[in-house]
Amino acid sequence: MEVTGGVSRHQNEISVPYGYRGNAADKISVMITDGEFKESDTEVEYYETVSEDEIGKDGTVNFELPEEYDEEGSFVYLLAEQSRGENCTDYASEPVLLQIPPAHEHQLEWRFDEDAHWKVCTAPDCDLQGEDGIMDYDDHDFGENEGIVIKEPSPEEDGLEEILCDVCGNMIRQPIPFEEPEESEEPEETEEPEEHTYAEQVIQPATCVEAGRKRIFCTVEGCGESWEEVIPALSASLRHTFGNWIRVSEPTAEREGLFKRTCTVCGVSETKSIPKQVLSHTHNYNGDVWTTDENSHWNQCSCGAKKDVEAHGWDKGKIIKRPGRKKEGQVRLTCKVCDRTTVRAAKRIGTKFTSGGYKYRITGCKNGRLTAAVIGFARGKDARRVNIPGTAYCQGVAFTVTEVADRAFAFNNKIKDIVIGDSVERIGNFAFYLSQKVEHITIGTGMKEFGQHIFCHTYKLKSLTIKSKKLVRVVTGVLHGGMDQAVIKVPRNRVKWYRKEVFETHATRVKGLSE
Repeated sequence: MEVTGGVSRHQNEISVPYGYRGNAADKISVMITDGEFKESDTEVEYYETVSEDEIGKDGTVNFELPEEYDEEGSFVYLLAEQSRGENCTDYASEPVLLQIPPAHEHQLEWRFDEDAHWKVCTAPDCDLQGEDGIMDYDDHDFGENEGIVIKEPSPEEDGLEEILCDVCGNMIRQPIPFEEPEESEEPEETEEPEEHTYAEQVIQPATCVEAGRKRIFCTVEGCGESWEEVIPALSASLRHTFGNWIRVSEPTAEREGLFKRTCTVCGVSETKSIPKQVLSHTHNYNGDVWTTDENSHWNQCSCGAKKDVEAHGWDKGKIIKRPGRKKEGQVRLTCKVCDRTTVRAAKRIGTKFTSGGYKYRITGCKNGRLTAAVIGFARGKDARRVNIPGTAYCQGVAFTVTEVADRAFAFNNKIKDIVIGDSVERIGNFAFYLSQKVEHITIGTGMKEFGQHIFCHTYKLKSLTIKSKKLVRVVTGVLHGGMDQAVIKVPRNRVKWYRKEVFETHATRVKGLSE
């Protein structure tokens, strides 16, 4: 499949001319990712069929960019597929990257008349909102600008001046009204100036080793004349002349004592400490009573000495306020050693976070537990092994991992081993779709639901082990593709059910697990 012309865009409506010379596809789909689709940490953000029931060798498809499309970070691909009904796919072409034109940006220009100014967009097909395509309509603002008189006013007719608007930068013509000249007043008699009377103010006193500063100023009301002068240091040798040390306070076992001496010339003082008293003492720690703060706990003697200092070991917590899609919840955590409690925020449902090499999305609460779904690898992490843990942490709050999200690891060509923990109850649609190098898969005891095409086209699969006896919901296409060499092991007492309901196309490969 190939793009045969330029991609066109109007607002969020996209039109793509294409050519297809294969004979197996019957629909065209668009896929939007947050990186190149071959990269291991790429996440599929959007996937939708955009063609009619049949496609020709040449044609055009149209689609609308979704809300999650990121102008800078999203990658848009087009691919041809062959469907088998019930949302199943037998064939998919190599995805073709589309060059999406940037969204329209206003090309604004000022327009004006003698009273006001406004902006209009000169770009074609602009949907600029506002009356008659006008925005920022306002009166001119001349600030402190002075106008240029081009016609003097007279008693018979107003004058005219040109003045620059501070906002739109245009020269505006304004009328100048005629004003009658004011009558001249007799000049006031001036008084003889008073003589200065000066005073001093010390700004920084001088010491034996440092010069000071003083301000000289006139005290006559309204004068304001002043200047600063240097006060010379009080010692020609620039050294203090200190008296004897005087004991200011006595030392104790809890605090130091203090000596002080003062310069007999300038009055500057300096101090030195007297060490604490050292008393004979035997620590008395109470091993059953913990002293705590926000981060740790310890045993403490009455003298203040500490031992066995260690960080709190929080439990998984108790929900005291359930989170929602628009508000955070709250969880009370209890230290398993000292029983100290703390309350932490549980982020809103839908919040994404990273824990232990994987990205997660908060899904809600179930059976008194905060729950999350794994949505893929964290950026920069190795993709050769997927090992989904039972618990993930977001800002110190524990979330039970109950789901592998739709398309979480789809199109990943590095993964070889998959281990899904006992807490996971659902694997979403296309979760490991086209992960072609997977060889071994192990699924824990808590699994209840398989989405569609979860392991479709894992051509090198050698073993699939399912420990769960709780699986009740399965969508077709779990192992669609040529994997006849794979050994499938399931609980011994459910072999018949798995052969009929889950692996009908691979029934002869299903074996019972050893007890």
